[in-house]
Amino acid sequence: MNENITKINYYPGHMAKTKRQILENINLIDIVYVVVDARCPASTMIKDINEIIKYVKANGGVVFETPYFLNLFAIRDESNVNKFNDFLVVYWYDDKKVIHTYSPTKGFTTDPGFKSLTSPVNSKGCAILKEGWYRRLWVKGLHKGKYSALVQVNPCTVYRDNDKDRELDMKNVKTETGLFGINMHRASEKN
Repeated sequence: MNENITKINYYPGHMAKTKRQILENINLIDIVYVVVDARCPASTMIKDINEIIKYVKANGGVVFETPYFLNLFAIRDESNVNKFNDFLVVYWYDDKKVIHTYSPTKGFTTDPGFKSLTSPVNSKGCAILKEGWYRRLWVKGLHKGKYSALVQVNPCTVYRDNDKDRELDMKNVKTETGLFGINMHRASEKN
């Protein structure tokens, strides 16, 4: 072998950072889900998905292995509120037990925006989804009756942030469990 050839390790920095964040924050994960490009499923599969699944199961999380049941896996980045800077992976098994994965490239957030934080619609404060495992939280439906989304059908726990500032307050605040309209939806009706 030619000793002058430089070896290239193609593992982008954002992938390494994301993997590290997932493993550091696994106990804080709200949801788990993964998808791959059907044209090239092997190359678009998140390489560490089996490691993530193993860790989720070891920490009390449930992984749906029924064909085509979605698992959603999200990590909140608290450093920049009102930004699409969180991490989301969607994964599922097909009828041959092959895992498919998807992670959006356009951005994703688990956080409420500034409008909801500064002018909460509930007198108890803005709802911020509390980290945890939520089984069958959503089904396909319409967000506010207007456009396609995953809509809440089972209870979840939220922090109630009521100081009306532009920061996520998740320490020393009240929590509440119930149905609050915590939907997974796009940023606006037009997007």
